[in-house]
Amino acid sequence: MKKITLLTLLFAITFGFAQTNKQIIQNHLEANRAKFGLTQQDISDWIIQSEVPGSGTGITSTYIVQRHQGTEIFNAQNNVWVKNGAVLNMENIFVSNLASKVNATTPSLTAIQAISKAYNAVGVTKNPTFTITETKDAKNLILSDGLQEDAISAKLVYQKTASNQ
Repeated sequence: MKKITLLTLLFAITFGFAQTNKQIIQNHLEANRAKFGLTQQDISDWIIQSEVPGSGTGITSTYIVQRHQGTEIFNAQNNVWVKNGAVLNMENIFVSNLASKVNATTPSLTAIQAISKAYNAVGVTKNPTFTITETKDAKNLILSDGLQEDAISAKLVYQKTASNQ
């Protein structure tokens, strides 16, 4: 009975101290914040977009995206390789001093206005009739243009401008 209790305790301690990849990556970001030129706020809001475990190598490739107040930053993503509870490598493309660069917190265009401008910019000559066919959440919509059967994904993100805002 003592052996079973000891074994159970050993497993509980081992799994109790195991960190998730999110915690491991956050610890790595905090330890290397100065090296990456990031503020504490720059590394406080990010999500894991995907994780792909390597069956042969034991390395998990993790794709993370920086956010500001819950809204993703376009092209501010990092690939992080995690193995045995440690970050092996991380490419840093997070935006530094992000809060000082944000000049708006509400969108200046609706999703339909934005897609209309995009169609005009690429020279679509047919007259599309845009409709929202699905609302995944407040920042993710599925649209139809009335011309093709493929759905159009629309996602609210921050986009860096030429003036670095």
